[in-house]
Amino acid sequence: ALLAHEKNGGSPEGQLMLPSDLALLADPIFRAHVEVYATDGLAFDDDFARAFSKLQEFGMPEVTKTVVASAQPIVQKFHIEEGNTPAVPPATCPHKPVEEPTFTEKAAPVPRMLSRTATVDPEEAEAKSARAAAVVAQGEALEQIRLDIMNLVRSKNCGPILIRLSWHDAGTWDASDRSGGARACMRHGGGEAGFAANNGLDIARGLLQWIVDKYSSHLSVADVWSLAAVVAVEAMGGPLVPWRPGRQDAFQEADVPEGRHPSAEGDATHLRQVFGRMGCNDREIVAL
Repeated sequence: ALLAHEKNGGSPEGQLMLPSDLALLADPIFRAHVEVYATDGLAFDDDFARAFSKLQEFGMPEVTKTVVASAQPIVQKFHIEEGNTPAVPPATCPHKPVEEPTFTEKAAPVPRMLSRTATVDPEEAEAKSARAAAVVAQGEALEQIRLDIMNLVRSKNCGPILIRLSWHDAGTWDASDRSGGARACMRHGGGEAGFAANNGLDIARGLLQWIVDKYSSHLSVADVWSLAAVVAVEAMGGPLVPWRPGRQDAFQEADVPEGRHPSAEGDATHLRQVFGRMGCNDREIVAL
């Protein structure tokens, strides 16, 4: 769309190009990525999925990333088909084949059987069983949450505003001091909810509130907002975005100053300053 805008001397009907959009053409490094994406949709899908997944995890505790995800994010498990019920997809993401793992170390020896005198701590066994049951329950809940969000997006045509809510929640992140990020501060009155850049996002919060309430024992509010954006991307024909739970809700209205989101009037320097603060490179800026 950017290149068409340049070629035709204006945007196609129904599309609005902001100065910050056109900055991607004016800057030669940004432009090189734009031109690649214009001719290679799969490259764009892959880069966007990675960048958007990274964005969704701004502010997520590092220990949560490791423990909850077991080193691998969850990928959307269904694709949109005609009709009301999402269909079960192929086992892998369609954009890139899954590489078979390679093993460079010898397999660990099979442990010997427990001796007759060995005993199992019943409290430890019960705790392990409870943890396993919790994992299963959360997995089942996630599938139902996905379906509820998918139905919401399709019935209300609200995908863009759900994506904006999650992006503006995570987009306050500052990698230098690890402040901001996806914390659902906007659920409180005032504070971030009152930032000028967040005007209108009360609509998105209202649309998701019943899902937040329904699954409060499984996901934080920030997790629901984040997952809603990921599902919305898929619902509108975008790529599958890796996602995992574990965001922690803030208990205050805001803990960052206003002005951390990019301006629609910003040039390439401004975009690099804003996204660079979050830890994004040029390629990720263009993809996002």
